[in-house]
Amino acid sequence: MFDPVLNKNLMVAVVLGLCLAFSIYAGYRLQAVPTERVEFVPSFKYTHKAEYEYGATLWPSILYDNRTVLMPGDVPYIPLVHMLNVSLTYSFSTDPVFEEPSNLSYMVYSVLEAPNGWKKIFPLTPVRRMAFNSSNMGFTERYTFNITRIVELIRAIEDETETWFPVYYLRVVAEVNASVQARSDVIADSFKPIMTVKLAFSEGNKLLFEGLNSEKSRTVGEYVVSEVAWVKNMRYISYASSVFLAVALAYALRLYLVNRSPISPVQKAMRKHRDIIVESTKFGMEKGGRTVIEVKSIEDLTKISEDLLLKPIIHEEDPETRQHVFYILDGDVRYEYRVKKAEVKPAKPKPQEASS
Repeated sequence: MFDPVLNKNLMVAVVLGLCLAFSIYAGYRLQAVPTERVEFVPSFKYTHKAEYEYGATLWPSILYDNRTVLMPGDVPYIPLVHMLNVSLTYSFSTDPVFEEPSNLSYMVYSVLEAPNGWKKIFPLTPVRRMAFNSSNMGFTERYTFNITRIVELIRAIEDETETWFPVYYLRVVAEVNASVQARSDVIADSFKPIMTVKLAFSEGNKLLFEGLNSEKSRTVGEYVVSEVAWVKNMRYISYASSVFLAVALAYALRLYLVNRSPISPVQKAMRKHRDIIVESTKFGMEKGGRTVIEVKSIEDLTKISEDLLLKPIIHEEDPETRQHVFYILDGDVRYEYRVKKAEVKPAKPKPQEASS
């Protein structure tokens, strides 16, 4: 029998169980969320910049109408270039600018080398030290390379070593060390910009330039650890709600189990054999020497007919009671089902009959 109170207790227990499962899952996921946040707070930024520029003086030539200066867009062919002029401009800056004593030291040298082969180093600027009263500082240096003599040197070394390479490199290397007092920090950093002049004998006998611009930046700061309050609060809420829901669920289950009436052996048997049990509304009424058993529905009467090897269901109308009477005769027993005429609905035609 349907018990509203019992079913309500069961529904409450189910809802509380789902809420408890969600609360436990939320607590589990919150365990993976860190309670501390590590953030990098920048204090200042400093930047090294180096820019190489070049120009060339040429031998008189038919190609360039005997011009002696290399113009923008002209191709610097090695046999036509006499002198190569190189300027190096270096700057060091901080953001923000600090009006503190700053020191700078640098040296510049060139390297003539064969790829994976011999190497010759030529000093250009010895070590120089400079002092500044600001974190913005720099210098400019200019150098001239005699390309004609450099080619002659390469040929002499080739004759000595009996080696030949399709390309050679002339590198201009600057080694810079900067030191700046910035607030409570001391910046001590090095920078090494390299310009490479490629003597590409096998690539059209031309001079090719690489590394004309170099830059190095760094941001100085500290890592700050801060607490993520909402994660801790949500964890505590999850713990508290899980405990509360667990207690409430236990109480709801207890109410359900206490109020649930025990199932009798008869109820167990009726549940087990419900397919063959037919419910009766009246029993033992004698009519014409037969025992009359009234059943609850036409379905129950159909079930009896099937159990009695499909005995026919007889239909009559009782003029006195204005009822339809459906019954089955089985020896001295009459199984019947009564229904008022107004309650009988015409049967719907089968799909085959409707289509015909």
